[in-house]
Amino acid sequence: MKKLLVILVATTGLVTTAFATGSQVKVPLSLGLMTPNLLVALDPATVTADPGATGISISPDGKTVVTVDAGSNLISQYARNADGKSIPDGKLFRLPSIAAGNVPVGIIMSHSGTDVYVVNQNDGVSNGTVLEYKRNVDGTLYEVGSIDAGVYASGITMFQSDDCLYVTNNFNYTVSEYSRSSNGGLSAIGTVGVGDRDDPVGITSVQSAGISNVYVLNPNNNTISQYQRGSTLCQLYSLGDIGTGDKPSGIIVSPDGKNVYVTNYNETTISQYSRDNILGLLTPLTPFMAKADGGANGITISSDGTYVYVTNVLSDDISELTRDLVTGQLTLVGNIGTGLNPNGIILSPDGANAYVANNDENASSISQYSR
Repeated sequence: MKKLLVILVATTGLVTTAFATGSQVKVPLSLGLMTPNLLVALDPATVTADPGATGISISPDGKTVVTVDAGSNLISQYARNADGKSIPDGKLFRLPSIAAGNVPVGIIMSHSGTDVYVVNQNDGVSNGTVLEYKRNVDGTLYEVGSIDAGVYASGITMFQSDDCLYVTNNFNYTVSEYSRSSNGGLSAIGTVGVGDRDDPVGITSVQSAGISNVYVLNPNNNTISQYQRGSTLCQLYSLGDIGTGDKPSGIIVSPDGKNVYVTNYNETTISQYSRDNILGLLTPLTPFMAKADGGANGITISSDGTYVYVTNVLSDDISELTRDLVTGQLTLVGNIGTGLNPNGIILSPDGANAYVANNDENASSISQYSR
């Protein structure tokens, strides 16, 4: 049985999705003509991952991809373009896995590329943790520290300035706030509430037009909790909640900071919002929903803001949408197959490739595509 899984929602265009056995490219909705930036599966279409692949991230230099694997408590590591081809194709090559904590579900790299942080849910009774890793010269990771989070820690995000990190705590109904030192170490600042039984999961952040915001998804009551960073370290202040579709799962902010998009797992839709440049408050667009496919989950956006990609857990595919740079509206233009239970999806920094973490209980994998 397929189930909704907690995914990492990153703060840039480096986020989450996959390719299934026997799946094939579906005809784009634009009269069958290929549209630039639609995805094409590489050969091979997948590379193996450790059991339970969920969150996925890529280094800013584009050389390393990592996934957290909740079913095996491991981090799968990959080198990108390691075959020395004169014209790189973006294929991944497996590196040795390393240990994570108990039930790792989220992973993010610092924008400087020096540090990696992994959220571990633990047993759902005791506190979760955030593990801190450094990158070796070859891109592989080694653990350097750990800090407590709340109970059933889930999502993770970091400001582009790399100085503040935030983690959602599903069972505490809070967000943990951390400051980050110049050497990558985390210090706990405190927590901010998201309301009684709001069950926060997905999270993203943005710094744009001098405003720093964090947005948190609450699938239990179908809302986004909106926050602004205050003047005191990394503390957040509530701006109130706004509604979503049914069971929001993934969230992303456009690179220009003008729009926010949320996948709705139970509605096969994407909620669309404008973001003001005064406080960072969200306002639903008209129409409010764009179409995705079954079990809309992970989401990412191209660095130029023109394309959005959504993983769909129930239909095992990726929805590909164009974005109007003026109105912010999304339009579905195609779909492509993934592995079973696609979760996180990321785009490479050069925009040439997409990678998806597939949480197949029997054979987790990473789907790899060219654009």
